[in-house]
Amino acid sequence: MKFFRSSKPVKKQPPEYSAFTGEQIPPPPIEGLAALSITDPQFSERMEDVAHFFQGMSHKEVLEFCLGFERPNTPILAEHVVLIAVQCGELYGERRALLDIGVHTVKRRGIQEKFASPGPHSLDIIRNVSYHHIIMQDNAYLVNLRGSPLDSQKTRFGRTRYVDGKEAKVVLENFLRQPVEPLLSRNEYCSVSNKYLVPGACPIVILQDGSWQRHSLLNALGLEQITGENIVSMINTQRIACETGFGWRDKTFTLGQLATDLKIDFPEFRSAADWAAYSLITSVQMVMLSKIPLAEQPIQSVVNIVMLHSQSAKIAV
Repeated sequence: MKFFRSSKPVKKQPPEYSAFTGEQIPPPPIEGLAALSITDPQFSERMEDVAHFFQGMSHKEVLEFCLGFERPNTPILAEHVVLIAVQCGELYGERRALLDIGVHTVKRRGIQEKFASPGPHSLDIIRNVSYHHIIMQDNAYLVNLRGSPLDSQKTRFGRTRYVDGKEAKVVLENFLRQPVEPLLSRNEYCSVSNKYLVPGACPIVILQDGSWQRHSLLNALGLEQITGENIVSMINTQRIACETGFGWRDKTFTLGQLATDLKIDFPEFRSAADWAAYSLITSVQMVMLSKIPLAEQPIQSVVNIVMLHSQSAKIAV
């Protein structure tokens, strides 16, 4: 991997993960088939029923539910779940810094009608994702000084927004604490918990290719612990690949290898938004493969359509 390093000799360190460099080092293998139990951070009491609902599922099943798949005994609050694919681009070397963030959101309530008829290669699903690219303008000069490819400055997915640290904190908190949108026609009653829907934040499912980069966000932006109290599950593209039969190479494999298996071009240099988008798109392809009709157009043409659509969409954060 092409890290940004000083010329001084350094001790050998375990390989680190960077969203924007030209080569990916695979994350450590994830143990167990069930979706990750939420212990970091602790979910709120309001989210207990939803968190327990997800804990019995595999990563594949969690993603299917987020895309609209029906399951019995669903808590009413779980119907408002928001899937967030997030990735941080970090600068490595003598001075570590957060360069950019990719944040792409999928609301179950908004995408559910597309699940039954997703279009060629799930076009109607991945085109309805909200793609966002955030650049930390306070740190952008660090890349310029090192004379390296400005991967964090370019993106294929989503329009770019430049923010300072304070603005980035507000933006991320808004993503992670989106309010539920109850039906206007009636109060929503949950037969599972014997309660009506209580206004508040939506439950959040985090999707990443590697491990959840929460500590990078906490350290760089100073996010409060309460920000993550509605995160009810964290799922991983690598685990979804294993559960759907795509993890045939080794115990660990790269996102680039997975994209190649799916006949998706995986460019050498990527922004954090690109990385998060490829993680989301490949995950959707794997779980929807058996549910979509054969398509005449190649999958790459569908991905290209999504790229163009995401760059023309209005930024709403």
